[in-house]
Amino acid sequence: MHVVDSSVQRWWIARLGWLCFVVAAVLSMAAVSAYAQTDTGAIVGSVQDKSGARLPAATVEVTNTATGVMRSYLTNGDGEYEALQLIPGVYRVAVKHAGFSTAVRDNVAVNVQDRVQVDF
Repeated sequence: MHVVDSSVQRWWIARLGWLCFVVAAVLSMAAVSAYAQTDTGAIVGSVQDKSGARLPAATVEVTNTATGVMRSYLTNGDGEYEALQLIPGVYRVAVKHAGFSTAVRDNVAVNVQDRVQVDF
């Protein structure tokens, strides 16, 4: 039977503890880094009439032309909208408001982490 000196055992246990700590720290940093990355983009803008007055409560429809998926948004009190977390692709943006004709912008390209400004 092989007997190991207790001081050697303590030394190995201490080293193993540090190794576990370092591995856990590295994995934690990698997880935070991966979480911070985003794979989406956004289309933002404002809607105004011909006189330049902003239009609150206008409906903004953002359609991915490849998938046909459409999301609908309302402009806020300042006539601004934000279409967030859009997958990269080409979009059609249409604005509708009672008493006004529909305005459309085609071929709006959104890439990863883009914030594309489309004003009407």
